[in-house]
Amino acid sequence: MSEYISNPEEAKELLPRYRLFYLAVGVTFFVFLLRLWYLQVIEGSELREFSDKNRIKQIRITAPRGLMLDHDGKILVENRPSFEAILNPQYIDDIEDVAKALAPLCKQSPISSF
Repeated sequence: MSEYISNPEEAKELLPRYRLFYLAVGVTFFVFLLRLWYLQVIEGSELREFSDKNRIKQIRITAPRGLMLDHDGKILVENRPSFEAILNPQYIDDIEDVAKALAPLCKQSPISSF
């Protein structure tokens, strides 16, 4: 049973090591907080802008075929440009405002209930 009880002299010898350990943990924590502050306060607006640019993608898909003609040369099918907008609900605060803003662009009437 006596082997579990620590010697007070031995504990005093280890005290400088504990202080060094606590100092290392404190400095590491301070460096992490300093880096977090730098990223949020100093670089925050630039990183936010970069993030916004990263989530909007424009993909151009060329038509894989040309016009389809009948035997008289009359156009049966032609290629027309089309557009698709995909909205991620994660980035929409008010769906009705977004619907009202996009309706004229899509030549549609906004849907009143979602």
